[in-house]
Amino acid sequence: MLERAAVTAVVVAVVAAVAWWWQRRDRGRRPVPLAGRDALPRQVHRHDLDGGTRPWLVVLFSSRGCASCRVVEEAIAGLADPEVALREVVYEDEPGLHARYRVPGVPMLLVADADGVVRAGWLGPLGRAEFDALLHEARTATGPPSRG
Repeated sequence: MLERAAVTAVVVAVVAAVAWWWQRRDRGRRPVPLAGRDALPRQVHRHDLDGGTRPWLVVLFSSRGCASCRVVEEAIAGLADPEVALREVVYEDEPGLHARYRVPGVPMLLVADADGVVRAGWLGPLGRAEFDALLHEARTATGPPSRG
């Protein structure tokens, strides 16, 4: 009986140590922008996304069950800029748009200019400060589009 309790205690200790290590290895990491330079679309068709006539379009590709998507929704909520249109494309409602733009994962955020050229993008969660910086970068870019 004592032997069985000792084995159980060792197993519990090993599981706890692995769980502790797993949590610590992710602590303090920043969200990873873009999986690669070609991970995001280079162009969007504004008529697909109802971008209207505003010079800038911010598109969030998301999914209902995605907790990280809620973080991005909160980051972009409250943007009151008359030059920027916001559009969320929820997978469950519009899987065809996710397929058309080959969305590699959610959340995916794109900033497109009036011609639909994607000037900046982000794959993964981001906060308000990162969103503001991304939008600023896109709007002030003079060279090729930013890929993260």
